[in-house]
Amino acid sequence: MTQLIARLQDAGLVDRAADPADGRVVQVQLTAEGRATLARRRAVRADRLAGLLAGLSQDERDALAAALPAMDALANARRDSGAQRANR
Repeated sequence: MTQLIARLQDAGLVDRAADPADGRVVQVQLTAEGRATLARRRAVRADRLAGLLAGLSQDERDALAAALPAMDALANARRDSGAQRANR
């Protein structure tokens, strides 16, 4: 993780600072450039997904929309089980 954060910092995407309450802890915060980069990357992914969805029939889009609650439940179950494992 330290190497990843160092590379992000070198790229100007994050700033690191020691935690004032605990010198062993390092706080990481996005820079303005980091937020802009994140926004651009999200926009590119959203555009790609919109293009893929546009290639589907209305019935296929309806089927995906109907499946969203089940996919959300699966994602939440995975996240919840991961949090439970981390708390053990």
